Parts: sequence; C-alpha cells; structure tokens
Amino acid sequence: MFSICLHELGHAIIAEREGDPTPRDYGHMSMNPLVQMGSFSIIMLLIFGISWGAVPVQPSYFKNKWSHFRVAIAGPAMNILLFILFGLISAVLMFMIQNGNISASEGLMMAVEMTTLGCYINAALFVLNMLPIPGLDGWICWGYFLPAIENASESTKGMLSTFGILLVLILFWKVIFGISLFLQSLWMGSILKVLNLIS
Repeated sequence: MFSICLHELGHAIIAEREGDPTPRDYGHMSMNPLVQMGSFSIIMLLIFGISWGAVPVQPSYFKNKWSHFRVAIAGPAMNILLFILFGLISAVLMFMIQNGNISASEGLMMAVEMTTLGCYINAALFVLNMLPIPGLDGWICWGYFLPAIENASESTKGMLSTFGILLVLILFWKVIFGISLFLQSLWMGSILKVLNLIS
C-alpha cells in the first residue's frame, strides 16, 4: 500500500512541476490510500493481494512534448528508489547479523523480512508498470520510442487495455515475479559481496 501510494504521489508531484494543477485540485498531493488507491482497490488488496492506484492528469497543461513521459516514468522511478532503499537496508542488516555486530532478535529478523519483501514488491511493481499495455505507465513511456505504440488506433488500445492485464495476470505473472526475484537477489547479493570485501 505504501509503495503504491508513493508511486502515485510521484506522478502527482511531477505532473504539477510540468504545469498540470489537476492532481492537487483532486487532493492527490498526499499519501492517503483512500485518495491514491480508492476503497475498492484497498479491499481488493486485502482480499486478493491485487491493487492499483490512479492520479488524474490533463496533458493539455503540460509544458512540452516530454512532460507526459516525465510524469509517466515518475511512478516507476519511485518504485526503483524504494527497491534500492529496501534492498540496501535488508542487506546491511543481514550482514551485521551474520558478522555478529548485532543480535538476531525477533524484531530485527522481522525487519529483515519486511525490507526484503519491500525490495521484491517494488521490483515487481516496476516491471509490471513498465509493460507496454494501455493504462500502465509503460504504454506512455515506450510510446515515445516505439511508433507502433504511439500510432495505435483507439480500438487497438481498447482491446489491449481490456485483455492485456488479464493476459499478464493469467499467463505471465510467473515471469514477472521471476524477474523481480532475480533483480532483488542480484541487488542484495551485490551489496553483501561489497560489504564482505570491505569488512
């Protein structure tokens, strides 16, 4: 929930910087999950572990042609920052426990588990959101570089929007989470190797 709210707040902050007052007008300059996610999304998260958020923007307010790209990439960028931060904290705690610098108390082990999970979740949110599917940030971002996306017809967008997410959840979720697990292991493993080298 925290990661989704920060993701959406990232969109809102950059949209305002790019000249769009809409997020502030609708109260999205906050970390309030009821605003950023909505009650139905929160219920879905609690029951099924699936959730989403949305920030209203008006591209007509944007300063230049790259504004929409900056707004779209801001959300995944937040997830990357959280991925880096959670992974760093978890790896440092694991290193200190392994080397006897701190005792492995129940609370500390829970902190390691939570930060490891946070690293993994934010990797998954980044990978998922960067897919070129209408409604996801990746559709806008990749559209700046791939003409086929930018020039897609409304009917194509509608079809992809309707079936794209379902297809991902049904067929490719294992791939997405596999990539996320790989990224988490690579990042945290690299930190541990560096710490072992310099210790």
